Amino acid sequence: MHSPVSDKVKRVRFAKKESFLAKELLPVVEQTLRESPCLEKIYVTRISLSPEGGCINIFVWSMDDQMLSREALDALKMYKPAIRKLAADLLCSKWTPEISVR
Repeated sequence: MHSPVSDKVKRVRFAKKESFLAKELLPVVEQTLRESPCLEKIYVTRISLSPEGGCINIFVWSMDDQMLSREALDALKMYKPAIRKLAADLLCSKWTPEISVR
């Protein structure tokens, strides 16, 4: 049986980890997007960690107010390993979360 205090501590730790990850990862992802010509009009709106910690969700927005082009989505997929490596270095955990772009 979990005590309310331990649940609260877990939620606070998770919130701190998510905040730290977003604060450290967001500028690097934005810089990476600016380096690719087909991604210059795409912006990261939010970075969140899934509740179980197994997936980092990166929410993007396009200035064109249209669906992201296939070319842009393929380019974003190319950067997933680099973003995942950075997340692994930042989190210093046993497992590295998967990256999901939405």
